[in-house]
Amino acid sequence: ITEQAKSIEILSQTFADYSHNTAYAVDTKAKSVVNDSLAKEAEAVRQFIQERDLENVTLVGNSLGGARAIHLTALLQERNPNINIDGLVLLDSLSLYDQTGTKLVVNYIRDMLNTQMALRHPPQMEGIDQLALQNSKYLKDGIVETLKEVMRSNIRFPSRTINEIKSMAKANPHLGEIKAPIVMIQGTRDLLSDPTRIIPNQNPDALQDSHYIEDIHE
Repeated sequence: ITEQAKSIEILSQTFADYSHNTAYAVDTKAKSVVNDSLAKEAEAVRQFIQERDLENVTLVGNSLGGARAIHLTALLQERNPNINIDGLVLLDSLSLYDQTGTKLVVNYIRDMLNTQMALRHPPQMEGIDQLALQNSKYLKDGIVETLKEVMRSNIRFPSRTINEIKSMAKANPHLGEIKAPIVMIQGTRDLLSDPTRIIPNQNPDALQDSHYIEDIHE
């Protein structure tokens, strides 16, 4: 999902309203299929931040964007020590542990199907109508943006996608270098970024008893 998607606009506006500050939605795409594309795309975002003379930043990344944000944080620490990173927020981020590309693809399909089923049978909770509307926009954006990417990449789409899957399936090599505060927000049953693989000795039924996981129930 690119920065032009409606769901991203809503999310960015929410960040801006809450922080009383400017929120930038930045999407990157390497012109050609290259190895370690996530790191190269993170460098493009680093230059974006540098060119705007930003002094304090909070970095937020969702899924694939989370993997880029980890690279970006490491790059800023190394090349722009004058820029203060207030925090790194990872929303169901990928690249937090090693998994096979095949399993990642299968779980992506399962996760999309689960999301669609959840829209048909939403839980009874306050604000569910707004949440359902947001989820519908997110799914629609996912389909539309994927089709746009197929058209943009043309014959390069399969190789580009395979390359990205390989990058997402590997644990980010910079995980141990992050010095900024980190907030991790995970879906308990997330199939792509499994919290039981990220936090050791955990299982979905015991998360609420954890000393370092806050389990939020509505």
